[in-house]
Amino acid sequence: GMTIPVELGLNDSFELTQKPITIDNEDLNKTNVVDIENVEYSSHDENILKDVSTHIFEAIVEIDNENQTEVIIRINEGEGEYTDIGWNKEEGYFVDRTHTSSAGIAFNNFGFDNYHVRYASNAAKNDTKLDFYILSDNGALEVFAKGYTIPFYVLTLASPYSIGASLIVDEIIKINKFVIKKGINFVTQ
Repeated sequence: GMTIPVELGLNDSFELTQKPITIDNEDLNKTNVVDIENVEYSSHDENILKDVSTHIFEAIVEIDNENQTEVIIRINEGEGEYTDIGWNKEEGYFVDRTHTSSAGIAFNNFGFDNYHVRYASNAAKNDTKLDFYILSDNGALEVFAKGYTIPFYVLTLASPYSIGASLIVDEIIKINKFVIKKGINFVTQ
C-alpha cells in the first residue's frame, strides 16, 4: 500500500489480493460513527453520511445493486470540491478527483493536468454485489474493491474545510453493510 502495509494473497479465482493490515486489527483504537446494516437506500432518503467528517476515516461498504445503478460515495465535500469513489456499469470501480482541491499546486506535466483525473478499473462492470474498503488520511486515499482485487492509491490534497460526505445513487440499492470508523490510531501500552 501507499501508506498502510498490505497482505498479498490469492483468491479462489487466483486473482492477486491486497488486504490492508488495518482490517480487523485489534491494535488500532477505532470507533464506529456510522453502522448501517440491511437497509434499502436511494438519494431521495436522508443523507446517511451527513454527520461524517471525511478527512481521516476507514469505511467498509457492501451493497447489493440489482439494478446496476451508478453508486457514488462522495467524500471531502466542500465549496465546489469533492472526491468521488464509486462504481458504474461503463467503467466498473472508479476514483474521481476531477473536482478535488489541488491546494493551489499546478500539476502540469507534459502539457496537461495530471492531478484532476478520473481513475477507472474497467473491471467488474457486470457486478451486482459491490464492496469497498476505504482509508482516508488527509492527503492519502486508499480504496480497495471487489474482494481486495482492485486497489487504488490516490494522493488528494483536500481542503481542511472540505469534510462533508454523501452517498449518491439513481435507484434503490440495498446496503448490506456501511461502517465508518474514526480514530485510526495505534494503541500503545
